[in-house]
Amino acid sequence: MADLGKVYKEIDDRVQALEAVLVTLEDAGEDKAKAIAAYDLALAKAMANLAMGRVKSIGDVAIEGKVPATLIPKYAAGMCYDERAKLEIAGNAYKSVTTKINVLSATLNAKQSLFRHIQ
Repeated sequence: MADLGKVYKEIDDRVQALEAVLVTLEDAGEDKAKAIAAYDLALAKAMANLAMGRVKSIGDVAIEGKVPATLIPKYAAGMCYDERAKLEIAGNAYKSVTTKINVLSATLNAKQSLFRHIQ
């Protein structure tokens, strides 16, 4: 039979861990939002510059003449690779925090069920 005091302590530990992770959720959400905004801005600028013929090379590849309109989104996305990487990192960090919250919530629910049955 499980010890009531031990289960109560485990529940309290899970609640404290959940509260700590919830604090990081706000930061992760803000980082993700900023990364989305930075990528969108960089992409818009790159597309505008490509459309106006201001871009003469991408990386070490020269662009001859005007870029066809159908290729502008792909070229612009390639030009914004760094912002895209930061966006992916921020998105993964956010998802990691939400996964931790889900795991802590599930274990908390299990401990609470156990606590109810041994009371």
